[in-house]
Amino acid sequence: MISQDEIHKILAEALEITQEGSEATHKYSPSLSLMGVDGILDSLDTMLFLDNIDDLLTRKMGKSVAVAMDSAFEHEENPYRTMQSLAEYLTSVLNGEGGQE
Repeated sequence: MISQDEIHKILAEALEITQEGSEATHKYSPSLSLMGVDGILDSLDTMLFLDNIDDLLTRKMGKSVAVAMDSAFEHEENPYRTMQSLAEYLTSVLNGEGGQE
């Protein structure tokens, strides 16, 4: 079982990698908004961030998941809203509780 704490560490590292060399950087917090008016990443950075997450999951945990899955958008709550909602979604998918691996 993968814990949400482990996923938060992956998300924090992925955000740090994504922001390398950027003028505007954001400190990781579970409440950080990813999308919408308060979102911290533009569309290109969002794709890089999701790719970095997948790479880190594969390298550190031996798990592979397409983070940007169409099935994520079928959820009632958008898992890409905040870091916390993304962590909850990924924990669920990686532990075989929902979505597709």
